[in-house]
Amino acid sequence: MTSAKIHLAAATLALMLFGNGCDVFHKRKPTPPPSIPPTIDRRKIDLPQPQPVPPPVQQPAPTIQQTPPAEKPKPKHTRTPKKVVVPAEPSETTTTPEPAKPTPDASINAPMTNVQAEREKQQTSSLLGSAESNLSNIHRSLTSDEQQMVSQIRNYIAQSRKAMTDGDLERAYNLANKANLLSSELVKE
Repeated sequence: MTSAKIHLAAATLALMLFGNGCDVFHKRKPTPPPSIPPTIDRRKIDLPQPQPVPPPVQQPAPTIQQTPPAEKPKPKHTRTPKKVVVPAEPSETTTTPEPAKPTPDASINAPMTNVQAEREKQQTSSLLGSAESNLSNIHRSLTSDEQQMVSQIRNYIAQSRKAMTDGDLERAYNLANKANLLSSELVKE
């Protein structure tokens, strides 16, 4: 055989081995197993039904009568809480029950300590001083609405001072606070 024929035969053999026709050198990818669709459980699931809740039973509230406080001179810096008296069983002649009255909140009527009373007096005096200072610092002409506001502020100041002399510190503080807030708004304008 001639060398040209040998080269041709070797080239053909190489093409056959390394070409598409030969499966010896080609690695095949493994095929994935066939997918199985998930099964759906179609069984009926019984959920518990909500049970009806019976309405709450309302019991009649006991009637409470308040007695007026005894007429004693009160100290100016303390308050006494209102007393609640539960009446005895109703007599046979009473046929209509009295409507229930709300019981007073003990925290609202709790008496102030001396320290709290002094602190509230100081805060009230400070608020009154601030309101008067705000009014004295107005150096412009006022509209009729602003003049009405000034008269309302002066009224609050007078009522606050009277409440302080009467010993009603909470009312005095509230009035002084209103006077101060209004006067601050008037100065801003």
